[in-house]
Amino acid sequence: MLIVIRLLCKVAKARKKRSPMNTKLIESLVQVILSLSEEERYLLEEKLFFNSLYPSTPEIMELAHRSKAFDFLYDELDLYTIEDGEPV
Repeated sequence: MLIVIRLLCKVAKARKKRSPMNTKLIESLVQVILSLSEEERYLLEEKLFFNSLYPSTPEIMELAHRSKAFDFLYDELDLYTIEDGEPV
């Protein structure tokens, strides 16, 4: 539902700059968005609202994992144990 609100906000902003809003088009878009699965909505939101010039957090995590850039940490001593208590 968040994506529908964001999309309508974008349309409202564009309306101020352009000619009158096409209500039928907006209603159709809302119906299409509401018919999408959660995964499809996430993909649509990602394409609409995220800057694709930069990698996403999961992409950076995958890169770090595959490049083994942090594998040296496996050889480090464990500085903390379960007996150290709760984090502050």
